[in-house]
Amino acid sequence: MRASSLLLIGLVACKTEVGYGTYLCGVEQDCPDGQACNGPDNRCVHPAVAIPFACEPQDEHEPDDVAADAFALPEMACVSQPTLLSGCLHAGESEDWVRFDVPAACTAVVARMRLSYPLAYEDVQFEIADADGTVLEMETACDASDTSLEDLGILAKCLKRTVTPGASYTIRVKTDGALSCGGACAFNRYKLSVRLETPQP
Repeated sequence: MRASSLLLIGLVACKTEVGYGTYLCGVEQDCPDGQACNGPDNRCVHPAVAIPFACEPQDEHEPDDVAADAFALPEMACVSQPTLLSGCLHAGESEDWVRFDVPAACTAVVARMRLSYPLAYEDVQFEIADADGTVLEMETACDASDTSLEDLGILAKCLKRTVTPGASYTIRVKTDGALSCGGACAFNRYKLSVRLETPQP
């Protein structure tokens, strides 16, 4: 057998296959060749078994597309554990609204909010607004005190703001339209965390 033939056999023997489910979908549902993004878990699978993205019924809180219909979070104490909400922006829906109330008995209080979502689909943003929907502040990058989840295919954005005791606030969660697979992945699911705390001196 010629040396060139031996080299070819060696290269073929060392070739590795990327197993299905090994990778989480990248930006815009990107997967290795021969695989497709699976909607329910954002994993790269064989195209024949890939399920399209769909919002789960428990993640829908309609009507919540305007500030007046904002979905109300459970009542929180002046210093509270995080209140968690799972939501979903389906195709054709650009925003969800959430409302929370600050107890009147609080003396000084800060609202700390965190939004996380899969990078596989459309980018998601959020902002805090007053009860009528007038925007007060946009989200920022999370600081070192918030654990990064990017290595798990999840992105996160944060917002911290001093709020007024006895007042109501709304949170607008929206898609930004920048990366949406040319409209083929203009949707996403998200998790929103809101908690109240006493501001640090």
